[in-house]
Parts: sequence; C-alpha cells; structure tokens
Amino acid sequence: MKTIAIIGTGIIGRSWIRVFAQGGFRVHLFDTDLSRMQEAFRWFREDIEKDVADGFLSDDEAQKQLTNVNPCLELTEAVQNACYIQESGPEDLNAKQTIYRALETESPPTAIIGSSTSGLDIEPAVRELETAGRYLTAHPCNPPHLIPVVELVPTGKTLQQTMEKAKSILKDAGMMPVCLNHFITDFLLNRIQSAVVQEALYLVKSGVADVEAVDAVIHSGLGLRWALLGNFGVNNTNADGGIREYYTRFGESYREGIASLKHEVPSFSESMISDIAEQVNRMEKDVPVNEICRWRDRMIRRIRQLKEEDPHPSLLVE
Repeated sequence: MKTIAIIGTGIIGRSWIRVFAQGGFRVHLFDTDLSRMQEAFRWFREDIEKDVADGFLSDDEAQKQLTNVNPCLELTEAVQNACYIQESGPEDLNAKQTIYRALETESPPTAIIGSSTSGLDIEPAVRELETAGRYLTAHPCNPPHLIPVVELVPTGKTLQQTMEKAKSILKDAGMMPVCLNHFITDFLLNRIQSAVVQEALYLVKSGVADVEAVDAVIHSGLGLRWALLGNFGVNNTNADGGIREYYTRFGESYREGIASLKHEVPSFSESMISDIAEQVNRMEKDVPVNEICRWRDRMIRRIRQLKEEDPHPSLLVE
C-alpha cells in the first residue's frame, strides 16, 4: 500500500483525505495547527458516515477508509515513505516556501510534491531548492473527493517524469488529471469560472435579470450539457455536421456577442456583495449552506454514477 502525505488540512486538504483514502492509499495527515487537523479528521469520519447512510459506501468500505488514515504530530512522521505529498497550506507564496524548505529535508527525495494552490505560480518558492524538479501544481476543483478534475501545472524546473508520476498516482486515486503546458494566472478552471462570474454579475448589476434567472439558465440550461460535454464537445453537437459546421454558421454571431462582453471588472464592494447575497438567500429560501452542500454532494455522486453506467461513446472505442 503506497503512502500519501497531506500537508495542511483546511477545506481542500480535508477533502484530499477522502480522495486518497477511497483510492486505497495509506494517508498521513499533518498540520501545524493541531486543532484544525483534529477537526479535519472529525469531518472525514462524519462525511464517511453520511455516505454510508446515503448508500454510497458499505460499512466495510467505510472501515477500510477510516483504517487507512493517520493524523501525525510531526512532519517527519507524516512524510515518511510517502511517494506523493499534497501540499494544501495557506494561499501565500512565503508560507508555501517555508513548507517546501521543510519538505526538502524531511521528505524522501523521490516523493513528488503537488500544491493545491488556486492560482499562484509556485516557481519562485521552489527554484532555489535542490530537488525543484519534483514540485508541481496539482490544483483540484472544490471538493476534490467528488469532482475528479485536477490541473497539473509544471514550473520551469519541473521534470517530465514528475508530471507523469503525479498523473499516474492521481489517476490511481480516481482523479482526472488535466495537464497544462505552462503556468497561466488562475489556470484553466478558474479562468473559465471567472469569465462566467464576471458576466453573471454584470447581467444582475445592469438590471438585465435577477440572480435567480441567471442561475436558472446555468443549472437548468447550460449546466445540464456541461455536466456531460465540455465547451468544444457541446459546440460539436450543436449542428448535424459537427463543430466545423457550427462555427461556420454561427461564427459571426459569436464575434458580435464576444465583442459585447467587454465590461468593467466587478468591484466586489460591500454593497455589491450584500445585494447579491440578499438575492441568493431569497432564491435558496434561507436553507443553510451545509444542507445545500450535502444535497450537491449526493447529486454529484449520482451524476458520476450515471456517466459511468452510460459512458461517452468515445470511451467505448478501442
């Protein structure tokens, strides 16, 4: 059984626990904040119990996951014999540099180290390290134990064998690694998300529609297709002749539409946030966020089960 070390146990770090535990790995946890690590382990147990209650896990499967996870009081203990280390520390380059310097001396020199950073370029934090070639960004979508995509981003120092080994380990854990060729601010996922957030906020702020209407065209419109096919995959199915016909027929409409999207960057001022929050609370009828999250988690699992039972036609081609 291979050992994975998770360094940092906040909201992303704790979700990585489940990723690797359900993937059959031995998982070691470490956090400089002992209470946060204890809370993460408590969340891990409770989340497994909920999955058993909802029928997604058997009692035996749950027990295996629980048995494979060990909180550690020292970094040295956590990284001992680790083949892969998932760093999920603060979103701060100086803090990450401190973690990496410690890992240089405490971890096995062959261990791959992936960072959960949401948008930082970690190269300045690793470039002076003796084993800089083993570091890369491994940015998940929240929560990673339910959403399989993880973006692998090399630094200028990352070795190709590091990318391949990280990709292999994460695949074994049930993830879907997506490799970028080089760093770009916010990577793929958050750049696409930012474009949608900007336009959604503009449509509400300018009075075109309210929050509920904007969300409806996503969750009951675009989102239903996006759960099955990506942007280009959807475009390919929007015309009988595929994407070539679609872009030929509607290219001019897209050019005009895209040209009209040049809006100012949202302020995210207190008044803007308050207005959006009030509309969201009305839309959700003040249902607590944790209840909505649990429903979301159940639905994601069911959607993934459906996709596994009825896979995309390309996956059936040998």
